[in-house]
Amino acid sequence: SKFFAVALHGRGMPSNVQRAFGMVSAAFAEAGATVVRTAGEGKSLAYGERVLEPGRYKMETPTEDDLEIVTGLGATGVEMMVVYVRDAILPGNPLVPTIRVGEQGDVDFVVRERDDAEAIGERLLRLMGEIRSGAKVTRADATRNVGFQITRGYVGISL
Repeated sequence: SKFFAVALHGRGMPSNVQRAFGMVSAAFAEAGATVVRTAGEGKSLAYGERVLEPGRYKMETPTEDDLEIVTGLGATGVEMMVVYVRDAILPGNPLVPTIRVGEQGDVDFVVRERDDAEAIGERLLRLMGEIRSGAKVTRADATRNVGFQITRGYVGISL
């Protein structure tokens, strides 16, 4: 593509992580990249709809299943994802590097509620650069903890 695209997703984030995600989102948008989020402001994007031009987007999430959401974000054409993981570990996307941020567990970096939002944002941007350049791989890729699940939609069921 002619522009870089990144996705950010997370629920139940501490306020400092929310601010850090906002700073990262703003930095990419100002640089002419595409930013796809699942919360906040942005042009409406259907679940898994491909982005065709730079801008800020908010992707519809028919369910609250994080694996389904990460699969939908990957389908939009993003080249990297950043996901906040609060309690349970979330597999990365097998096709898109998925940086997992959380307070504990097998994540790419640990954040605490007392951490400065600006420092979190700077660390995140640095890590994204290292992963994009190939200097590092995500923990999900290194451990092969990846998954893929297309949404069942608003009324679908899994059998």
